[in-house]
Amino acid sequence: MQHLANQRKAITLVEREALHDDALGFRREEGGWPRLNRLFDAELEPILHQFQQELWAA
Repeated sequence: MQHLANQRKAITLVEREALHDDALGFRREEGGWPRLNRLFDAELEPILHQFQQELWAA
């Protein structure tokens, strides 16, 4: 989860493409989108969507 927090600091949007990008390390170090989505019980997309909405509302 630390990678997710670091990614949020690095870019404005945390999205599927960023989580699956080899250059950003998530795919290599954390398994990318498929693994993270499994960790969040296949709810990662709506979670990230809500996360983005909350960030932009603040």
